[in-house]
Amino acid sequence: MNILLSAKGIDVTTWRGAESFAATYRQAVLDQAAFDHTSSVETVLAEACHSLEATISAHQQHLEKLQDTLDQLNSATDLRTVTTTFYEELYRHFTLFRSAPVFYQLSGSFLRRLSTVAFTRSAEQRGLFASQLPEMKLFALGPAGRDEFSPFSQLQMLVVHGDVAESQRQNINLFCHALHAVFDAAGLSLDPIITPRNPHWCGTQAECQHRYATMSVQPGDGGNQLAHLADIASLHPENGESEKFNYGMHAALKRNHPAMMRLLGQMAAYPNGIGLTGRLKLEKRGSDRGQFRLHEHGMQPLAAALSALALIKKSPAVGSCARIHDLLGKRELDVDMAERMLHTWHHLHDVQLMRECASYPRLQPAPPLVNPELLTAASLAALKKNLESVALIQRYVEVVFSETRE
Repeated sequence: MNILLSAKGIDVTTWRGAESFAATYRQAVLDQAAFDHTSSVETVLAEACHSLEATISAHQQHLEKLQDTLDQLNSATDLRTVTTTFYEELYRHFTLFRSAPVFYQLSGSFLRRLSTVAFTRSAEQRGLFASQLPEMKLFALGPAGRDEFSPFSQLQMLVVHGDVAESQRQNINLFCHALHAVFDAAGLSLDPIITPRNPHWCGTQAECQHRYATMSVQPGDGGNQLAHLADIASLHPENGESEKFNYGMHAALKRNHPAMMRLLGQMAAYPNGIGLTGRLKLEKRGSDRGQFRLHEHGMQPLAAALSALALIKKSPAVGSCARIHDLLGKRELDVDMAERMLHTWHHLHDVQLMRECASYPRLQPAPPLVNPELLTAASLAALKKNLESVALIQRYVEVVFSETRE
């Protein structure tokens, strides 16, 4: 199905694009029945219906297995095994249905359920001191903060808590160390710096907003971490008012003009995956020679551009696709640019997740690379076209930012 700008609501049957897809599918079956001289029309139609029913059944079975695995988290003694089981099933689902939004939606559900378990177990470790802990909220930053988390991503987290006496800071610090340990025991890759066990990523809402509004952009002073603040999503509690918190954090970040300049500079500096000759920029040395780094040359530049655009245009939406729809609805984007962004996002994430399917659960230090020799001519052409779109989107965001400063 094409990327749908007309999609409204959660009922897919009401989408105009869904109606168009159904009509196209129906016509394809009728055409096959008309030209298939080895089978009757009734047989072709029966086989098409059987195929649809089998696909629906497979989808339901995968969802049931995923839900069963989620339900095991509360009582699991080995969280790592539960994590592996869940993502193995999720990658199997993606292989069949090739839906990046569904993959990330279900992955986000896993993170939120695991976060609830982590909070409970961390509080239990504090014993009697748990009753002295203030109200606490856990937010995801970076890939998980824009609803694009996979096991090949590093999980970046921020804890925001209520006002406390200085004497309680150590209690909170020990809780955050325990929280980090639970996620680590679950087998997720954690950012060693952007974690609540680092006091810089734990504080009251006022402290966080002041800290990031005045954050230095000098090398070694956290400047490279600024980009992650543009992407924030609630992990615990699940109804953690992400949009309200995003608005406050984004406002604080926008007041830090040197930081904004650096963010845009970082976005523009990401290397494009297409060379001057129109070929992919492949690795030239080592065991990765001849491979293409899609994450660094495609997905990361696109994510940075969309996050920067949401920041400039004050979109509180969580997730790249949600931001595109939000900005389109507010007429901050025209239809052509919105469609280009959506098509590019879907294509790049489809290619990357397919590579991850072939690698999981053998996690690598970085997302797996793409071997162009294994791509068909059509797939290679589509990849190049979408990488060119990334460059166009980057330039578009630069222009938008310059216009807002005039």
